[in-house]
Amino acid sequence: MYEMNLRVRYSETDLFRKLHLHHLLDYFQDAATFHSIDLGLGKWGDFVEGRVWYLLAWDVTIYRNPGIGEYLRVVTDPYKMKGFYGYRRFFLKDEKDTVIAAGESIWVLMDITKKLPVRISEELTRLFVKPESDGTIRIKRKLSEKGEWERVSTIEITDIFLDSNQHVNNVFYVQWARMVLAEDLVISRLRTDYRQSSFEGDTLYVDYCQEGMIHKVRFTNQDDVLIALVEMEAGTESLE
Repeated sequence: MYEMNLRVRYSETDLFRKLHLHHLLDYFQDAATFHSIDLGLGKWGDFVEGRVWYLLAWDVTIYRNPGIGEYLRVVTDPYKMKGFYGYRRFFLKDEKDTVIAAGESIWVLMDITKKLPVRISEELTRLFVKPESDGTIRIKRKLSEKGEWERVSTIEITDIFLDSNQHVNNVFYVQWARMVLAEDLVISRLRTDYRQSSFEGDTLYVDYCQEGMIHKVRFTNQDDVLIALVEMEAGTESLE
């Protein structure tokens, strides 16, 4: 279990002074990174240089979207590691210790030189996963690509979108997906499925479809390879 305190900044809020959806994922991702650093593993989270954690999926429920100036706390628990995969859950809590968002995530340990998954060692598992952790997996990795899709935009990938792994950071797909929807639409649940990486020079095609309260956004590249799927479920929280 690891905790990180923070405060919602003006630069992280939308025109309603509420936290942008993608910044919620920034909070979660930063907590995971600082956890690894504080354990002495560096930002990559492994004993061996050249091995890094890649995110595969998010499943996040938003009970209340915090506003500018609120003091918050992120709690994260890497609760299971099996084979190549690590499972980590997150909670965002307010000053009353109320959980206002909860997230499940799946990660894979990768050798960035060989571009291959790496089996997680028992030593790494013991360091991250505590005996008291609830090891129940509550997330499914893959989302369905089925739907009547409409092309809505095209994105040219430049270096501004790249992270230290030299590919587009996972948070950008959520930011781009959210931009497809109406600004006043409240999101109560977010699910993502990352299939492939995209790189500088790539062209991403953004497609949209709606199934009831579920808004789906698909990203494919210039070779018609599926890069990512994002699903956002509309909620009822007031924007006031």
